[in-house]
Amino acid sequence: EPDMQNLKFYMNKINDMMNSLAFRQAEYYMDIIYHVVENNKSVVGEKARIRVLLLFAMIYIYKEQNKQAYVLCNKVRDS
Repeated sequence: EPDMQNLKFYMNKINDMMNSLAFRQAEYYMDIIYHVVENNKSVVGEKARIRVLLLFAMIYIYKEQNKQAYVLCNKVRDS
């Protein structure tokens, strides 16, 4: 389980993966972080949670998985 104290570091690394077109790898790690964030909403904070949701949605858009991206965008809207 990733240490949420290092969330910004993890997000930067995943963003780097996306910039290098490593979408499958970015999705793998983002999925792990997403589940930890969703299970520990109070620990992470709303702003960080929204950043995670948006980055994950962007990964899905690049992978042409628009339904999953739509679901995540709705979660952001409902936040």
